Amino acid sequence: MGYQIPPVLCRLFFDLPDAKKPFLMLAGVEHTPAVDPSWSPFSTNESGWYQWLNVTGSSHQNFADLDDWVDLHGLKNKTITLLLGTVWAPRMNYIVKMFVETFFGFVLGEEQWLKIPNEASPEVVYINGSAYTL
Repeated sequence: MGYQIPPVLCRLFFDLPDAKKPFLMLAGVEHTPAVDPSWSPFSTNESGWYQWLNVTGSSHQNFADLDDWVDLHGLKNKTITLLLGTVWAPRMNYIVKMFVETFFGFVLGEEQWLKIPNEASPEVVYINGSAYTL
């Protein structure tokens, strides 16, 4: 019969019922309702504040440090890495840092949430979010 993964380990965050907590989903272009419908059920379950944002020109590996290594070695557009977008690594680092820091400041009541789109991050696109405010 072989090894089977227990059902609890197969569940992802978007499979779970209401998180009831503020939640930020910052994703690459592969996670849109048209391309990857698996993320959409999350928003229908939520009673708390959430934002689903995508970064134009990014892909899955841009949220790790792989793009930094590619840029560092002068290999932009010369790798076989399929999950690396066109966004410049230092720019991606800035975007992730800005949004994560702002999210925590917002959750702690220390600052307002960012309006999307905005001049500081025109590549960040609003996909979905709650009307609920903290």
